[in-house]
Amino acid sequence: MTSNKLISRNGLFLFNMFIKGMNVFLILIPVFFPDLPQFQGKAIGARLILYPAAGLIVPVIWWLFSKKSPFPHLVDILVVLPFIIDSGGNALNLYNTTEFYDRFAHWFNWVSLTVAFGSAVSICKITRVNVASLAIGFGAVTHILWEVGEFVVMQMGASGLQLTYTDTLEDLILSFFGTVAGSLLVVSVFWRAKLMPSSPAEHST
Repeated sequence: MTSNKLISRNGLFLFNMFIKGMNVFLILIPVFFPDLPQFQGKAIGARLILYPAAGLIVPVIWWLFSKKSPFPHLVDILVVLPFIIDSGGNALNLYNTTEFYDRFAHWFNWVSLTVAFGSAVSICKITRVNVASLAIGFGAVTHILWEVGEFVVMQMGASGLQLTYTDTLEDLILSFFGTVAGSLLVVSVFWRAKLMPSSPAEHST
């Protein structure tokens, strides 16, 4: 490995650790400041479990299936970013004070997740059309599951989610647009960038 590549990977590692630290820090804010209005009825207990666990998704999959390859820091960062966007929005009370933020979050978060997933499947040596199709399917399914999860926690007593038919439909539309944008990025801008590092065996072929 050249010195430039080593510096680049060390930089990615440090940035990834910063992202993971921010993810934990932001979700702990409501634990220390539970009386702030922006945290009321937001299912903080569920988020305390789900959001830190999100930081383990890529490491666990990598360890189980691909630990002979370099760790995919960029993909890991893209998976965790949406949870930072959400926690940061709650911590700064942006969801309650800026209508635009909720729309931005749904769009951007599914861009990020779709690029991460699309980059992961792109190493399977399948066509761009297949990668884009899988990425769009992934984005659609995950956002439907997200909305179902929000509905479930609302039924369990989380009153601060402010779910309405219009809000849910807008979220689905914006997330779908983000999914399409992310899939297009994977098969165009990032196709040769290879956000998933290749294994030593691939280098030797």
